Amino acid sequence: MTSGKAILEFDLSDPDQREAHEKALKADSFSLALWDTYHKLFRGRLKYHSDQYSEKEIKLIEEMRDEFNAILAENGVSDAIG
Repeated sequence: MTSGKAILEFDLSDPDQREAHEKALKADSFSLALWDTYHKLFRGRLKYHSDQYSEKEIKLIEEMRDEFNAILAENGVSDAIG
């Protein structure tokens, strides 16, 4: 395995780069929020609570989960959800 490091550099006097800097700082929190959303809204309901839903509701949850996953894939972050 190759070791190394990466440095992100921003010109904080530039409003666009300042915004990009703020987004970079929050990227980990955003990833955790996506993971939590997926597991609470989709996986947990289907795996542990499916007996509480009708077949129609389960199908809707599955469709929403699939669309959520497709959006992540379209944006190149499908690996953010385990």
